[in-house]
Amino acid sequence: MKLTIDSDKTGYVLLPNGKVLITSAGVINTTYNGYGGNITYYVPKDSTSVVVQGSSLAGSVISNRTERLDLPNNDLLLSVEVATCVNIQVDSSDNLTTLIAPEAVTVVANNCALTAKSIGDILYAAYDDNRASVAFDFSGGNNALQGDVDTYLQATYPGLTYATVYTILVTGNGGTITIDAV
Repeated sequence: MKLTIDSDKTGYVLLPNGKVLITSAGVINTTYNGYGGNITYYVPKDSTSVVVQGSSLAGSVISNRTERLDLPNNDLLLSVEVATCVNIQVDSSDNLTTLIAPEAVTVVANNCALTAKSIGDILYAAYDDNRASVAFDFSGGNNALQGDVDTYLQATYPGLTYATVYTILVTGNGGTITIDAV
C-alpha cells in the first residue's frame, strides 16, 4: 500500500490486524501481508495532497477533500464520492464504475469503467454552474461512450444534449472534454 500526503503532515493507516502505520515525511509505502479486511486511511483535513496509487484499495472511497484527491491505478476500487473536491485523478482504475464529483473542475478518469450516469452527472453539474476551464478525461477502458452519455443526459435532463453541454463547457468556457465516441 502507498499513501502520500503533504510532507509536513502526519497521516495514519489502520490495518486489519489493528496495527497503525504512521507517515514518514508524508509517505507510507509498504507491503501488507496480514489477513484480509478493511484498511482505513486517516488523512489530516488540511492536507493539500492525498495520493493512494497502485494499491489494493478496494470497494468505495468517500472523502470530504476539497482540493485534490489522487487514486490512480487502483484496480479494486469500485466507487469514489467526493462531493466538494475540485481535482480528482482515478485513471486506470479498471473496475471504477461510480464517480460522484459535482464540484469537479479537473477529472482524470481515463481507462476506468464509469457509467453514463457518473459521467453525465459530472458534466451536468459543470454545465449547470457554467464552470470555466474544466478538464475532463473519460476516455478509454470501459467508460461509457459519448452516445450513452447523451442518452442519459436527454432522459434525465429533458432537452439537454451532450452537444449542448460540450458547446457551453468547451467552446464557450475554454474547457476540454475527452470521451470516446464509439
